[in-house]
Amino acid sequence: MMNLSFGEPLGLIALAVALPLLAFWAWWSDHRSRHLLGKFAAGSMVERLSASFSRPRQRSKAVLSILACLCLLLAIARPQWGTEIEEIELRGVDVLFALDTSRSMLAEDYSPNRLERSKLAITDLVNRLRGDRVGLIAFAGDAFLQCPLTLDYGAFLQTLRSMNTDTIPRGGTDIAAAIDEAMAYFENTDYHRVLILISDGEDLEARGIRKAREAAERNITIFTVGIGTPGGELIPLRQPDGSVDYVRDHTGNPVRTRLDEHTLTLIAEAGGGIYKRFTPGADALDEIYNEARSLIGEDNIGSLTREIPIERFYWPLALGLLFIILEWSLSNRRRRPATSNLTKILIACLLLQFLPVGPDASLQGSPRQAERHYSAGEYQQAIELWQVALKTKPEDARLHYNLGNALYRDRQFAAAVQAYQSALPLADVDLQERIFFNLGNAQYQLGVEKMVEAPNETTELWDRSLESYDNSLAINPQASDAHQNRNWVETQFTYHGARIQVLPGPAEGGSTSSGGLFLPGMVLELEAEPNENWRFVQWQGAEVEDPESQQTAMVVQQSGQVVAVFHPTRYLEVLSEDESAGTAKTSGRYDLDQEVPIQAESKDYFVFHLWESDTLEFADASAAETTVKLTGDGRVMARFVDAYHLEVISQPAIAGNVGTTGFYERNTEPGIHAEARDGFEWIGWIGDNIDDTTAPQTTVNLIRDSKTVAHFQRIWNLVVLPDSDQHGTTTGGGNFPLGNIQPIEAVANEGYTFLGWDGPGVADPEAPQTTVEVLSDEQTIIAIFEEDESEDENEQDSDSEGDGEGNGESDPDANDEQDESPADPEDQQDPQTDQPQPEEEQPAQEEEAAPARETPESLTEEEARQLLQMLRQDERQLPLRIDQDRDEPPTTGRDW
Repeated sequence: MMNLSFGEPLGLIALAVALPLLAFWAWWSDHRSRHLLGKFAAGSMVERLSASFSRPRQRSKAVLSILACLCLLLAIARPQWGTEIEEIELRGVDVLFALDTSRSMLAEDYSPNRLERSKLAITDLVNRLRGDRVGLIAFAGDAFLQCPLTLDYGAFLQTLRSMNTDTIPRGGTDIAAAIDEAMAYFENTDYHRVLILISDGEDLEARGIRKAREAAERNITIFTVGIGTPGGELIPLRQPDGSVDYVRDHTGNPVRTRLDEHTLTLIAEAGGGIYKRFTPGADALDEIYNEARSLIGEDNIGSLTREIPIERFYWPLALGLLFIILEWSLSNRRRRPATSNLTKILIACLLLQFLPVGPDASLQGSPRQAERHYSAGEYQQAIELWQVALKTKPEDARLHYNLGNALYRDRQFAAAVQAYQSALPLADVDLQERIFFNLGNAQYQLGVEKMVEAPNETTELWDRSLESYDNSLAINPQASDAHQNRNWVETQFTYHGARIQVLPGPAEGGSTSSGGLFLPGMVLELEAEPNENWRFVQWQGAEVEDPESQQTAMVVQQSGQVVAVFHPTRYLEVLSEDESAGTAKTSGRYDLDQEVPIQAESKDYFVFHLWESDTLEFADASAAETTVKLTGDGRVMARFVDAYHLEVISQPAIAGNVGTTGFYERNTEPGIHAEARDGFEWIGWIGDNIDDTTAPQTTVNLIRDSKTVAHFQRIWNLVVLPDSDQHGTTTGGGNFPLGNIQPIEAVANEGYTFLGWDGPGVADPEAPQTTVEVLSDEQTIIAIFEEDESEDENEQDSDSEGDGEGNGESDPDANDEQDESPADPEDQQDPQTDQPQPEEEQPAQEEEAAPARETPESLTEEEARQLLQMLRQDERQLPLRIDQDRDEPPTTGRDW
């Protein structure tokens, strides 16, 4: 399509003024010549004298003269139509300025304010550029391209001057949105790409660092310029009446905006660039630009083509000269020698052949034919011709644009999108506005085609369509068709889709993936990235696949909000003052204000003393296992002291509960206690440095390793006991005549079941309620229990390992201790020989006294019989066994 324009529009004004003047001059000249001729001769003589004069020829000569003048004036106006491609040298840098237009930029710590001072700095830099393309992005709570990359610095600066805090309606500061906008636009450029981000750094969305890394992966270098002061400044709001107020928070207090250099530095480092603070008297932008130029080698130097209007002044000039020649060759006489006129015509033709009046090659051939086919609706033929033309002129933006139009009309929307994207970097600002508009149309139509088979692609294409319309409106805000189409796409999103907001909670806790508008049924990928000293907790607000996973997904059903919940964390270091004395655990990162469990474990001949910390508080600083409240990063230390070993045992082993064997701090007096079981009574303590050997509860003065023995005596001839007081209870013991049949009963505690009786004379060893015959003066019956099989398997394993005395295994040193319980008369030892008599064969009933199956919590039948036989024969007792997992003091009884 050709547009007529004029290089010197003032020539048109001269043409408009000259036309009536020339007409008046022609009339006045004819009228004056007649008047003068009438004065020269009488009327009859005038007719005779002018018989050979031709008035029509004279008028024709006047008309030719007028036309010649008009054509010459038209040539002076320099008519132009059509374009030609001009190649200009570039220095290889595409620079996009991203300028923060949030309200915090109104702070006046720089005169007149941060925003205006930033605009002046950009203006100074652009005025010194030569050959580098520049573009402009405005961002606050959102970001839009205000000026595409261009060499027209005047248009760029005009756009820059018009920017203010109302340019982006959405409040806040979203640096990530600016980087996203830059990545989307840079996607179609091949030159070295630089993004200079100017802001006070208060990134309220906290996603800028992650986006900067993505930009660096796409070969986009990000430089940041911080404007403001770390101390902060109030944000003034000037009222129409001239008064000044300040931006206030929800409590009514004025908001103070501070320069966040830490965030800007991290963004620059992630983007492969550097950070500079803007200071009066120094030019941070110049330093950053020089740094960007230093990144470019000779291989990066390139060229760019642009369209130059073709001058057509020679057509009216040639036509004017032709009129002059015709006027000169035309005689005002009725008859003129033919040879004279022929000579003049030949001279005119000779002059005309030297004028550049031939048609321009760019308007002939395939482009012109393609335009005719396009106008006739023959889009496929137009596509083929424009593709041929692009092979010879691949840098012609208009050829790419026209090809995209033909592809769009032929409903080849994917190819049309590619054609428009190829045209964008090559076009001037006016053409870019039309390209963005048509690109938005093609992206929307392509999304409609993919709505059923690929809704994810539809959403992405419609989002890009909205961005294209926004870019078109940024160049031409008055384009009503772009407004209308953009509203239509938004309506389709609202009608077909749902809007999902993905937010971090709180904002300073981390960053999340972007939300947006999505079609129902789409799978939205969610990602949460906690900031330093924060921990991701879970997703809230919508149903997601895995709420506790940082990377998960959700199926979009309706509009809503998804919040990534973050919790602040602090580091706790748990140390031992002396690793040879004991260990402490567990160091790690925990939630802020959490009660963190800590534990100290002493080694042999050492004992835990206390916890120490300068900043943290303990629930109980003297307890080896306690908690500490984590109010900040902190360190706790476990102190240990030297210890002696105290051994506390019961004799006989099953007679009572005593406590507690272990290591105790030197020169202290740990307490000991003795508690008789059913059928036994307390006698006294035997050992060194015992405070009161006759008191069941007393202390031991621990000046060296010590051993104390609690002595009990039997008071019942029939003793009925559980294998462990933790497993259950028994009844039925006492003093009874020999041969008496006595009822006995076993009751299991919660979590345990009765397994069987172990001992002589039991009528039914498998029944919890049965009878026993009193066979001797010292008869012992043991009720054996096992852990309930319905309990959790993990708890079974834990109890089995913790209760070592309840597994029915005999200690190899068991025979070293005396047992005062007499053996069965049938198995009585000979006092003189101290040798056991031969065993008699046991009745069948007694062989079945113990259960036949083996469980983790009980003895097998054979093991139980052998152990009891050993006790009867040798009158020995089991050694002390300490259950490390129990809270109460361990017993010295027979805990099977």
